[in-house]
Amino acid sequence: GGTGTHLADKASVTDLTSANNGTANLYAQWTAKSVTLPTPTAPTGYAFAGWYTAAEGGTKVGDAGADYATLSNITLYAQWTPYNYSVSFNGNGSTSGSMSDQPFKYGTAQTLTPNAYSRSVTVKYDANDGTAGAASGSSVSEFDKWTTEQNGSGTSYSDKQSVSNLTANKDGKVTLYAQWKPFAAVTLPAAARKDAIFYGWYSDPNFAD
Repeated sequence: GGTGTHLADKASVTDLTSANNGTANLYAQWTAKSVTLPTPTAPTGYAFAGWYTAAEGGTKVGDAGADYATLSNITLYAQWTPYNYSVSFNGNGSTSGSMSDQPFKYGTAQTLTPNAYSRSVTVKYDANDGTAGAASGSSVSEFDKWTTEQNGSGTSYSDKQSVSNLTANKDGKVTLYAQWKPFAAVTLPAAARKDAIFYGWYSDPNFAD
C-alpha cells in the first residue's frame, strides 16, 4: 500500500495543503481481490500437481481450493504428475530363470526387460534290462512372446518391445505371461537286448502287447 495519510473513499476532507492556491495530489491504492483456485479434471494416467505461472516450469501459486490474489491479468496453468506403475513377468511354465518387476511412468515409453526365462525338458531312456544308445536327451521350447493373459489371449508383446501406458491406474501392476513355441523334436536312440526284439519306447515300463 501507499504511504502518507490514508483517506477513505468519499471521505469529507479539509486543509489538504497549506500552500496558497496549492494542489494536493491523491493517489489511488488498490487491494488485490483473491479467487479460489478451481479443481481441474485430470487427464487419464495423471494426478493434478497444482497451478503454475507457466505450462512447464514456472512458479507454483497454489493447489486446488487455495486462495490466490493478483493485481494484474495472469494466466495460470495446471500441471500434472504422471502415475507410476510396474510390469511383472511370469515364466508361465518356464523351467529356469527369474525376472524382477520393471518400473514404468505413465506417458513414457520403455523397452521391456529382455526375457530371462527358459524352458526345456529332459527325456531319460530306461532300456528295461537292455542297453540304449543314449542315457538321456533334451528338448528346448523357444520363447515366443508376452501376453496379458496366461492362456495366450489378450494383448501380445514381443521380447524387448517398446511399450507405454499399459495401465492408467496409480501404482498399478500389469502381469505379462511368457508364451512358448512347441518343444523341438527329440531323436530317440536305438535299444537292444539279447533275448528280445526291441519293440519301441513307451512311457509305461510295464507295457505288454
